[in-house]
Amino acid sequence: RGTKAWDAEALAAGGRELVKRDEWDAAIAMCDSVRRHPVARALLEGAATERTLIWADPETGVRCKARLDALSPLGGPIDIKTAADASPHGWRKSAERLMYHIQAAHYLAGCRALGLPAECMPFIVIESAPPFIVEVYPLSARTVSEGERQRQELLLRWQKYASAHPSERPGYTGNQFTEIEFSEFTLSRSFAETTEEY
Repeated sequence: RGTKAWDAEALAAGGRELVKRDEWDAAIAMCDSVRRHPVARALLEGAATERTLIWADPETGVRCKARLDALSPLGGPIDIKTAADASPHGWRKSAERLMYHIQAAHYLAGCRALGLPAECMPFIVIESAPPFIVEVYPLSARTVSEGERQRQELLLRWQKYASAHPSERPGYTGNQFTEIEFSEFTLSRSFAETTEEY
């Protein structure tokens, strides 16, 4: 990236995103690992991919949106994640930190609202380094139920805020004119150092 050869390839690609060879090879290896996993393969068989759901939450009336990685005819939405550690312990820690139980509850709520299958939402987790181990982890019913409770709390907070401020969206700085200064580390680097990363 940033080289004459890369720039020429990018121009020839006509706006399509270029991928480095090692990134491409890793993506293909991950796909192959998923195909070799019997449960992951069965879940994805016949699944509709990258489906967008839009619905109104029946409790709050808030307009909701979800983008499913896949919708399996076997039972509902599927989410595909990469992880440094796909072990049960490692994945649980990541899922807790990133609050994936709220995501699962949200996707399942959208499926139910639109009359789509919504029995559970398994996560297909692929380790991001060779040998690209694959595991399939549905969340427990209790975990998803708590995710739905927290989701409803968030939707209610949003609904109250939107009702009180119908045209105001403050963003991160309260709609102020905010000057940004780069870090000393960035400002002290030479141009040659920054272009070496690409």
